[in-house]
This record gives sequence, C-alpha cells and structure tokens, in this order.
Amino acid sequence: MSNTPSKDYKIYNYEEVRALVNRPISNVVLIDVREPEEFAEVRIPTSINIPYRSHPQGLALDAPMFEATFKITKPSLNSEMVIFCASGRRASEAREVALKGGYKTVSLYPGSIKDWVARGSGKL
Repeated sequence: MSNTPSKDYKIYNYEEVRALVNRPISNVVLIDVREPEEFAEVRIPTSINIPYRSHPQGLALDAPMFEATFKITKPSLNSEMVIFCASGRRASEAREVALKGGYKTVSLYPGSIKDWVARGSGKL
C-alpha cells in the first residue's frame, strides 16, 4: 500500500461552485488559498481563507494550532474540501498538503477566482 495521496478527485466547474454558494452543503467547505489581501479584494461567498504562500502547511496543522493561526474552526477531516486560488497552481499544491494532513476528499475548482470573476460573479 502506497503512502502517496490519490490523484483521483472531483474537479468542480463554475456552475457547481455557484450551486454550493447558493445552497451550501454542511460537509462541503470552499477553501480559498490566496493571501488575505487577495481574499479581501474579491472572494467567493461562504469560502474560508487558508493562505498557502504564507502558511504552506496550514491544512496539515492540528486543530488547536489551526484555530490559533487562522482564527476559525478547523474543518472536519470528514468534510469535502473544494480548494481554489487565483488560477489553480496554489490550489493543487494545497490539495497535496490537505491529503497528507488527513483529509480524504479534497477536490479542486481549477478555474479559481479568475473563472469566478470572468463569469461575472465578482470583480478584481
């Protein structure tokens, strides 16, 4: 048995993320891994900010350290995470950290904020 995280995961598109915003599902968490200043400019409603560049191991922190660092409750390991960033690169890297940190269902929205804004759901 390999310790390498699975490469099988769901890829979310704009319509699916928009549906999650309009009708949140309690065990699905939208994770924005851009930096706080980027998050402050434009964000996807209901998403939480766990910046990857400044906290590359953030998604692998234990609950007390996570809460002390980000001032929010750490999502349950049983949650599905949908990770996104500005254009997709940081999200892919953060996904690997989340898997190594014990999350089992870690999906991506590769269109990320650029796609969200291009479709008229925010502005930069």
